Amino acid sequence: MNQIGYSSPVSAWYRLEKPLPVQYPIINRFYKQCGYRVNCGRLEQVYSLRDVHSLELHAAVRFLPQENYWLLRNLCVVTHRRGQGLARLLLGQILQLTWQPETAVGCYCFSLGYLQTFYESVGFQVMLPEQIPAAIAESYQRYSQHQPHLVLMGLVGRLNFS
Repeated sequence: MNQIGYSSPVSAWYRLEKPLPVQYPIINRFYKQCGYRVNCGRLEQVYSLRDVHSLELHAAVRFLPQENYWLLRNLCVVTHRRGQGLARLLLGQILQLTWQPETAVGCYCFSLGYLQTFYESVGFQVMLPEQIPAAIAESYQRYSQHQPHLVLMGLVGRLNFS
């Protein structure tokens, strides 16, 4: 039984995977190894990059469904592979598969300040709390109390995960 919803080679070294919810415990363990306390929910869209030789997970990201948009959460690369372009490869492949032009913002994220230029390089824009839906603004305000250098960002266009 194939438990991967989507799998495609994206380079000579990595395969993009979209695991089915039955595989989410593996992703949760990956996040735990990276220091996150995450439990992927069945309505989320989860993607990962797997090394084609060792079969180890090296990166993962979650998209949480909101009203008419998505919230990008927990874009994470395993420590010993950071700085090698894996986050850009993962996010770039996902956007290539799912992004559709539209004038409204279809995805938001809360970026750590030092990652702002990374997110801008893949198309996100800095947003002000008054420019975004109230639910995202409330979450941002809550998170920024504990992480004072968070940057609110949005991606214009729609993500179609179907």
